[in-house]
Amino acid sequence: MVAEAATLFDKMMRGGNCQPDVVTYGTLVKGFCMRGDNRAAIQLLRKMEEGVCKPDLVVYNTIINSLCKDTLVDDALNLFSEMMCKGISPNVITYTSLINGVCKLGEWKEATRLLNEMVSKNIFPDVFTFSVLVDTLCKEGMVVEAEGVVEMMIKRDIDPDTVTYTSLMDGYCLRGEIGKAQNVFELMLSKGLMGLVANTVTYNTLLDGFGKAGLCIAGKIESARDLFCGLSSKGLRPDVRTYTIMIYGLCIAGLTSEAEKFLIQMVEKGCSPDGCTYNTIIRGFIHNKQTSRAMVLIRTMVEKGFSADASTTELIPDGSIGKPWRLCTVQKVEDFKTRLRILPLWSASTPIAVQYSLTILQAVTMDRQIGTHFKIPAGSILVIVLISTAVSLTLIDRFLCPMWQKLTGQFSTSPQRIGLGHMLNVLGMAVLALVESKQLKIAKTHHLQDQLGAIVPIQQCGSQNGKPHYPID
Repeated sequence: MVAEAATLFDKMMRGGNCQPDVVTYGTLVKGFCMRGDNRAAIQLLRKMEEGVCKPDLVVYNTIINSLCKDTLVDDALNLFSEMMCKGISPNVITYTSLINGVCKLGEWKEATRLLNEMVSKNIFPDVFTFSVLVDTLCKEGMVVEAEGVVEMMIKRDIDPDTVTYTSLMDGYCLRGEIGKAQNVFELMLSKGLMGLVANTVTYNTLLDGFGKAGLCIAGKIESARDLFCGLSSKGLRPDVRTYTIMIYGLCIAGLTSEAEKFLIQMVEKGCSPDGCTYNTIIRGFIHNKQTSRAMVLIRTMVEKGFSADASTTELIPDGSIGKPWRLCTVQKVEDFKTRLRILPLWSASTPIAVQYSLTILQAVTMDRQIGTHFKIPAGSILVIVLISTAVSLTLIDRFLCPMWQKLTGQFSTSPQRIGLGHMLNVLGMAVLALVESKQLKIAKTHHLQDQLGAIVPIQQCGSQNGKPHYPID
């Protein structure tokens, strides 16, 4: 759709009667950024700067946010400086995007500088800005600092939202402090009347914390069950990650039968298992010495188009899963896929290798004398062939391919070029076959068949002087 929008935009530009405004430019810029094409978005920005319709803050914010999401923070900061130099003042969205970008790179000093800078400009952080800081700090294990940010939010009368509390829960779970995570969760539930609602991600965070903290092994699987049931009672729908987390906890607790029931239940509820789900329960079966049940699921997984990951295959002593004539290891499959991709290159190199065979031997027995003082080196014959190949490729790229595009309206694909190369190779081999046939006839005429190393007189390049060319093997 973005390509079609770009085509329509170009028609507007060429038409002259209907020129795009800043909203039109901004829409197309947003489309490029959503597609991940930051280069095209920046090119369109430069076109705006050169034209009458100048970019506004929304356009700059869109590109800066996209660059930060792709961790191209230096480019985002440079664009931010350009925007400031043009007299366009940033807003809270601009700073939030930049803070998010530098936090992803772990540049806390730069994040603090940006935070202080925006406050000094009377641009006060909102809940989204603080949530970005809390999430990043928690993922880096800096939970104490994240708690400080939450306290700052409350002092500024900014109520933490679901994302803020969920990020803080995740930080506690990563440190194994499940009690504190549960306290935050209960705080969220108590604030439900104020519009703060826990979502599926919140429940998944706490469930995952139970599993990683070993509470399921410690016999507290009931807490995870109650939490899972509470998810449905709140009108929330468990997703594939919710089921996978529950299956993981049940498997490490040795409850593989119940884990399998969860797998069946998620399918019945319309939630399709992914590769991670299958690998989780398969590893659970293998750990609990239930290889036959694991094999059944492996076949089901393969039929669904998924493959076993490295951690699953490592559980089998010989590195394979099941019988080798039924399933291959992941490494074998990847090796086969690699060979399959380079098969066209192999097929193209085979006729070329046939053409190059005996080239030097033929050159040694050839009359390479030019004039009275110069003789063509035997080894240069192969170089001449390579040069002619390079020239041929240049002609194909510069003339034949553009001609093909004009005639068909389509770009030539790599398989089509390989096919053209095959045709040229076959044609060259056919010419060589005709030369060899003529050589054999001349050899018979001069009775040279039985003379090993004899030189057959055959003309080159239309020369009227008989010059020896090919040896008799």
